[in-house]
Amino acid sequence: MRASPFPLTAIGFVLLSFAGVAAAAAPAGYFGDPGCLVAPVEPAPQFERFKWNGPCKDGYAEGKGVLEWLPKGWNTYRLEAVFQRGQVAGIGTLVSERGKYTGPLRNGQPHGEGRFEQADDTVYAGGFVDGK
Repeated sequence: MRASPFPLTAIGFVLLSFAGVAAAAAPAGYFGDPGCLVAPVEPAPQFERFKWNGPCKDGYAEGKGVLEWLPKGWNTYRLEAVFQRGQVAGIGTLVSERGKYTGPLRNGQPHGEGRFEQADDTVYAGGFVDGK
């Protein structure tokens, strides 16, 4: 029987190299379990204080779910939305101590035409840019 020209160690090295490339492919700033990453949100979670309750696919939050996080010096934020590859896809509902926003979001903040109901029952419906 003839010996293989490629030793098993070389094959193992090649496989590990490809695995490292796949793991390093996650976009910068994503957080969470390596098997279920979520896109960056603002204000950012403090000390990994966040929870994703929803499905995961191909290493990212995927589908309808709820993301809760605790930024430094703030009360909990709760975002209910549909996620695709870890990012909000379309309309979501964001609840914080300031009130409740329903509309499109970017980085976990209101962005686009939406409705914000403040804690004092004041309502604003209109355009938002980066949470303002």
